[in-house]
Amino acid sequence: MKKHYLYYLLAIVAGVVSISSCKNKPAEQKVDDAATATKAPYTVTLEEVNSDFAPALQSFAWAQAGGELLILGGRTNGFHNFSGTSSVFTPKRRNTYFYVVDLDSSKTDSLSIPAAFLDRLSATNMEYYHEGNTLYCIGGYGVSGKGCDVDSPPASCYQTFPYLTAINVPAAITAIQNQNSAALASAITSSAADDRLRVTGGELHKIGNWYYLVFGQNFNTIYNPNSTGIYTNEVRRFQIDNSGTTPKITGYAADTCTWDDSSFHRRDLVVLESYDVNGNPNITVYGGVFTPQANIDYQTPIYISQADATTGATTITTDNNFLQQFNQYAAPNIAFYDAASKTTYTTILGGITQYYYDDKGNLVNSNNTQDPMPFSNYATTIVRTGSSTAVEYPQQSPTLPGYLGSEAIFVPHVSIVLSQGRQKTIDMAKLPKSTDSKGIMLGYMYGGIESKASQSTSDPNSTVSSKRIFKVYLKPNL
Repeated sequence: MKKHYLYYLLAIVAGVVSISSCKNKPAEQKVDDAATATKAPYTVTLEEVNSDFAPALQSFAWAQAGGELLILGGRTNGFHNFSGTSSVFTPKRRNTYFYVVDLDSSKTDSLSIPAAFLDRLSATNMEYYHEGNTLYCIGGYGVSGKGCDVDSPPASCYQTFPYLTAINVPAAITAIQNQNSAALASAITSSAADDRLRVTGGELHKIGNWYYLVFGQNFNTIYNPNSTGIYTNEVRRFQIDNSGTTPKITGYAADTCTWDDSSFHRRDLVVLESYDVNGNPNITVYGGVFTPQANIDYQTPIYISQADATTGATTITTDNNFLQQFNQYAAPNIAFYDAASKTTYTTILGGITQYYYDDKGNLVNSNNTQDPMPFSNYATTIVRTGSSTAVEYPQQSPTLPGYLGSEAIFVPHVSIVLSQGRQKTIDMAKLPKSTDSKGIMLGYMYGGIESKASQSTSDPNSTVSSKRIFKVYLKPNL
C-alpha cells in the first residue's frame, strides 16, 4: 500500500490505555490536564468566501448530494439567553424553510416546509443521517399545537418530537429548485409517534446495518437555566424499515449507564464515524455537556464498537487515560483515517471550550475562572494510533477568524477521497499533494453560532446565527 507523505510527521509512543465499560463504574483517575502536545501533524486555516447567498442558520439538519446541500430545521438566531421565558426559543426564530445551497456556485433555492411536517422539521438539534437517497431525521426540540405559533407560547407548547422522518434527497432538491410544494411534500414521509425517538441534542450514526442514536435528552418545557432535560444516558440501536408507506424502527435495544456520574450523561457533543484499534469502523464521542455534579463539559472520549453485526450489540468504552482540553461542544469536525498505521485524526473547529490561551500564551482552564466554558476561536486536533493513548494538538496560531463553530458544519469537498464505506471520514493516504501555498482545500465550514467575544452575555445581540462560509485548508507541518 502506498505510504502517505504525512507518516513521518508524527510518532506516538504506545502506552497502556485505561478504559472502562458501562458494566463497571470506573475508579477516579488523575490525569495531567496540562499535558498538551506542541507539534501538530498539520495546520488548519480558514479562508472566508462570499456568503451573501446563504441563509444564517445554526443547529440544522443537512445532507450532501454532489456539490449541493439540502438543509432544514435549526434556528435563525444566536446562542440562547438565560431569561427563562419563551423568547429564548421563540417560534418566530425557527427555520421554516428547506434550502438547497450550492457552495461552489454560490447559489441558494428555498421552499417552505410543507404544513403537515412544519413543526417536526423546523425543530432545532434534530439527529439525522444521510444514507443513499434518504435523509433520516429524528427528534429535535420545538413547538407544536394549536395556538403555539406565536411570539410567546405557553410552556405546554414546547416538546422534543417523537418522530422518524424520511426525506428523498434528490426528489426534495428537484422540488425546491422547481418551486413545487406538492412534489416536496411527496418526498417526505414520517413515522407514527414513538417515544424512543423523543431525543434532541444527540447524534445518529450507522455501523453496518444498525443505526445508533447516541446520547441526548428529552426537553419538554420552556428552556431556562434552572431546568434540565431528561438525559437518555443511552446508546439506542435499531434498524430502519423504510419499505412501507411510513418509516419505522425495528430490533430496538439500548445500552444504558445508571450510576449518577455516568459518562453517558451527555448532549450537544462531537460524534464522528471513526475506527477502533483494530481498524474496524466505530463511533467516537468527544466532549459534550453537562456533568451531573459539576455541571461542566466532559473531557473523556467514548468509543462505541459493534460487537455483533447480526444483533447490533455494542462494546462501549470510556477512555480515562485522555482528557480533551479544547472544543468540547458540538462543532465542525474533520475526521481522517490512515489504514496502514491505523491512525485516526480528528480536527474540531471552534465551538465552546474548557481551555484557552491567555494574552501571554499561557494555557488557562476556564473552569478555574469566573467565566467557564467560553466560546472558542481555536482549532484542535486529536490523534490516536492503534492502542496508543490519544494526543491533543491545540492550534494556538493561527486562530480562527472569530468565535465560531458552535453548531456549525464541515462539508467535505466532492474532490476529496473518503475512506471506503464512510460518509465523512477522509482517506489520509489519498489526500492530494498540495500545489497551493495555502495547502490542501478539504471543504467548507458553514453556519453555526458566532459570538462577538469569548463570553456571551444576556444581550441577545452578542451572538448571531452565522451565514459565513470558509474554505478549510490543511497544510502539513514539515
